[in-house]
Amino acid sequence: MYVRSHIDTVSGNRKYIYIDENNKKYIKDKNKYYPIKKYKGAYTLQKIRGGDASIEVQLHLYGIKDADGKEAKPFNTTIDLSNIVLNPDDYDTYKKIIKDNKISIYNKGFAPIDIDFTSNNINHFITIKNISNKFKVYFKNYTSVGSKFTIESYSSFYNIIYKRNNRIDTDSEATSKDTFFVIFSIIEDYDDTDFILDDNYTEIPYVYNQEYNSLYDTTLDKLKKIYQ
Repeated sequence: MYVRSHIDTVSGNRKYIYIDENNKKYIKDKNKYYPIKKYKGAYTLQKIRGGDASIEVQLHLYGIKDADGKEAKPFNTTIDLSNIVLNPDDYDTYKKIIKDNKISIYNKGFAPIDIDFTSNNINHFITIKNISNKFKVYFKNYTSVGSKFTIESYSSFYNIIYKRNNRIDTDSEATSKDTFFVIFSIIEDYDDTDFILDDNYTEIPYVYNQEYNSLYDTTLDKLKKIYQ
C-alpha cells in the first residue's frame, strides 16, 4: 500500500512523494510507482523498472461462516504486481517477500490467535472510516526492543496480518535479511472522537485524497463480502 506523503523535488521536478509500509519512497506516473533515493540531499529517480510479476498466496480467513471454531478457512489467490515497478532481476526476491506466502485475515470481534509477536518488529497501520465518511490512518513501528504490542486492543477491527522479508530488491537483500510483521487494522462507521492512541502513533497525512478513499472503501467492501 502506498500513501501520499508530501511534495519534493525529484530529478529537478516537483513531485508528490509516496511511501510504502517500509517507509521506502516513490513517485507516481500513470498509475505506476517508481522508486527514488536521496543522494547528496536531493531525490533522484532510480532506473525505471517495469515488468509483470505476481505472488501466489494463501489467505487464512478466521471468523468466517462454515469454519470450525477457531480454525482458519484457507483460500488460494494471486496478488497482481503489474502496477508495481520491478526489475526483472528482482522477480525472485518479490516472490519471497511474504513469509510462507501466507496472509491471515480476521473478522471483527475475532481476536487473532496463534501469532507470536515476540522478538519481531511490527509495522502497524490503523485505518478508520469515521461516521462522517472520512478516513484517518495512523502508523506506529513496534520494535523487538521496547514497545509491546497487544493485538486484543484491536479485535473490534478487521485485522490483516502477514510477515514479510525486509527486502524489496536485490540491492536491499545484500544489507538486510530481517523479517517483520505488517498489521492493517481497519474499521468503518467509527466515532473517532474518543479514539485514544499511544502517543507514538502518528497520523499519516494526505489520506483524504479521493484515490485513497476509494482504495480503503474497496478493501472494506471486500472484507464485508468475505464475512457477510
